[in-house]
Amino acid sequence: MFEKGRERLKWVFLYVFFIYVSTFCTTVSQEDAIIEVFKRHRMFYPVEITHREDPPLQNIPWIRPTDFIRTMGEMNDLTHILGGKSLKDAEHTLVDFWSKYRAICPSHQMWDDIDQGRRATKQCVPLFLHGDEGTTYKQGGVFVLSFQGSIGQGTTKTAKGFGFMCFL
Repeated sequence: MFEKGRERLKWVFLYVFFIYVSTFCTTVSQEDAIIEVFKRHRMFYPVEITHREDPPLQNIPWIRPTDFIRTMGEMNDLTHILGGKSLKDAEHTLVDFWSKYRAICPSHQMWDDIDQGRRATKQCVPLFLHGDEGTTYKQGGVFVLSFQGSIGQGTTKTAKGFGFMCFL
């Protein structure tokens, strides 16, 4: 007898839970709820979405990397690509990185801009880029580009004074 009452109580609980979830989902869309959670935890960037006008990628939405990084800067959130530091706090690290990079790659095109004062190494953020082919609708190919910051929080070797690990 006791088991029967317990089973009935379980089903009543599930029914009430289902009604609650159904009511919540109809008043707030799942997408809006997720966006609110992302905004609350500073994981939402209001990045402009661009639509291609040229065939064969006509009307395909995409995010330009420059727009994404610019928005990160506007939200004061470049820490994700600067090893946990703000742009101001990473100035010394960036200058040091680029001076070491220049010794390895002295003919890079960016040195002209730096030597002529059009760019400052303390404001140039190095990125690792990776490109690959993805698949679109009906198995069509599309180029996919991903990036991440080259500056990290360091390793035990960095802490011991071995400097940057550059993979060239």
